[in-house]
Amino acid sequence: KTEAMDDVKQSALALAEMGVITVPCKLKIPQVPYSEWRNMPDHAAMEACVNAWESIGDICEDAAVLCGTLICVDVDVKNDTFDDEITTGLFRLIHEDEFFQSLSDTYVERTASGGWHFWYYTPFQPKTESWAMVPDPKLPNKYKPVIEVRGENSLCRCYPSSGIKLDGNVRHITGAKILTQDEYLALKYACVSLSLKPPEVLTKVSELAKANTHTEAEGRRPGDHYNDDVDPIAIAQ
Repeated sequence: KTEAMDDVKQSALALAEMGVITVPCKLKIPQVPYSEWRNMPDHAAMEACVNAWESIGDICEDAAVLCGTLICVDVDVKNDTFDDEITTGLFRLIHEDEFFQSLSDTYVERTASGGWHFWYYTPFQPKTESWAMVPDPKLPNKYKPVIEVRGENSLCRCYPSSGIKLDGNVRHITGAKILTQDEYLALKYACVSLSLKPPEVLTKVSELAKANTHTEAEGRRPGDHYNDDVDPIAIAQ
């Protein structure tokens, strides 16, 4: 048993006492838990969490928070020069805007790849979403997220997992800032505004509408041919 494993286990059990559910993850496979806690009631998930750490904590040195009321804004900036435009914009907001300065005064972790985890409590449980995208250098015409929020039922690795370090003045995850819904939306739209992915255009729908205009004289509407199909699978597709 290593000192790192001991630290993670003790930290997880201490967080459980404070109401933060963390789950043990498989070594060197980030965010793959030993068991499943998603969609459990909070009390059942907490009991399963504690039991898991007591039984397998001696072989585990990675942990992940089960997000919900506690969420993580994950900023991924590893080794990609084209990310500079987004991270520069993000940190200009944080350091030059009084409102966003207050949002950055929360519990922050530095990831092994050089990114950040900004942790917040919310009175609601937002879904996991990608907020800012950049072109993927490995896949033409594809984009990858560099700022995303880890929300309801998402797992996000946390300190003291291997490679995760503390960053900032708040030194414990239970000291994360509480975000109102208005603050959450303001942070979301500020990050979305930094995205390099063009807005999606519903070209397929437009083409379908044009293809069906000749039927309007017969009193039919674009898309009625889908309604005529009695196969529910085809309709769903």
